[in-house]
Amino acid sequence: ASTVGWHVNIDDMISGVGREKLLQNTEEALNRGSFGVPSFWVNNRLFYGVDHLHFVERALGNASAALPRFYPVPGEPRK
Repeated sequence: ASTVGWHVNIDDMISGVGREKLLQNTEEALNRGSFGVPSFWVNNRLFYGVDHLHFVERALGNASAALPRFYPVPGEPRK
């Protein structure tokens, strides 16, 4: 069997098992209170949104996870 990342079995995906797994995961997410993507559950706590990934990192044990920087630090003001 072929695999890609996260131990996904390509043969299972092709045979339709992937669709069933997607439906099961979606149902579980809705039952747990997820309301959008991306949603991450860590230690029974919901983290939602790509802008909260540093919180996910901290919940997984990375105490030095920094806030995301979307823009470079401002330079000197223009004159």
